[in-house]
Amino acid sequence: MRELSLQLGCRVVAYDRPGWGLTSRLTRKEWEERNLANPYKLESQVDLLLSFCSEMGLSSVVLVGHDDGGLLALRAAERIQESNFKSSITIKGVVLINVSLSREVVPSFARILLHTSLRKKHLVRPLLRTEITQLVNRRAWCDTSKLTTDVIMLYKVIT
Repeated sequence: MRELSLQLGCRVVAYDRPGWGLTSRLTRKEWEERNLANPYKLESQVDLLLSFCSEMGLSSVVLVGHDDGGLLALRAAERIQESNFKSSITIKGVVLINVSLSREVVPSFARILLHTSLRKKHLVRPLLRTEITQLVNRRAWCDTSKLTTDVIMLYKVIT
């Protein structure tokens, strides 16, 4: 982030979405016991992102969303622009990288698999839950040494 900040001449921060990267993954029981909103719902993530910006003292931001983060960036910008969200945040722009919004949250590789013979054999869902999910999770972590077997198992738990 430091090098990018120096090149751009501005402050650069990264937001780690709930359940990804180094952010702990809460179970349903944990968020219900704490009387919290479901942190995996898009609207809750918008709230968290905007709160993060406020807590970091960011008043003018360009949101960069990669993959599913693109939808989060768009929804956050929409919330600021079209609602009475009490905020001192100004969205100067939104950058979308490798984002597919045709079905909002269905990854493109999953759509491709659904149009193959694997769909008829009821193999797509188990495949997505196992090998492909593990690959995606590994790529989502900047420090894969922290992605232990126990953490991987948490991603397989149905919340």
